[in-house]
Amino acid sequence: GSGWTLSVLDAATGERLRSRANVLPEWDSNIGIAIAIELANLDADPQLEIVVGSRERYEATALVLDGRTLETQWQRTLGGLAWDVEVVQTAEGPAVAIATERARLLDAISGVERWQ
Repeated sequence: GSGWTLSVLDAATGERLRSRANVLPEWDSNIGIAIAIELANLDADPQLEIVVGSRERYEATALVLDGRTLETQWQRTLGGLAWDVEVVQTAEGPAVAIATERARLLDAISGVERWQ
């Protein structure tokens, strides 16, 4: 099957500037859902990254895409239901916070879990 398609649109005209198919897999039930999409500059390049949080059954996924190319920078799947994904600033730099049954903090550049 096919998965979710992410499209970037021109804010003024609504014209599709670029898109990427199968960003997230197609779910075989109504349990799967994208829970959050945020834009943030997570690294040293000038483009914003696209941070997507999703859940399917008992797996939470955080996915970071390059905002210009839409290529995956990293993807991390964790056990537990995800309720929210946010980009936060920490003393060590930006991080991706994902709320499952407990809060988890992922490094914004690598996706490595800093703490839970």
